Amino acid sequence: MQLLVRITTTDPAGWRAEYDGDVENRRNAGLTQLQLWQAQGDPNTVWMLFSVADRGRAEGWTQAPHSPLHATAAQVVDREHHFLETA
Repeated sequence: MQLLVRITTTDPAGWRAEYDGDVENRRNAGLTQLQLWQAQGDPNTVWMLFSVADRGRAEGWTQAPHSPLHATAAQVVDREHHFLETA
């Protein structure tokens, strides 16, 4: 299973610092980063792809106030996430 996440931030550098500092929380949530992208021509939109070992723990990470998906200090203004399986 994979987790695809999109966030929009008004402070990409600040968000990246928070994201980089969240490695241990992601690991504890059973997430392994597979890819991290910025939208072409729009550095405020970031996409993340993770491998998911445990959906329940991963879902907890997406909802946790300390998660970089909710990084108010980095001005996250929009977010969405989807759990995906190979079709």
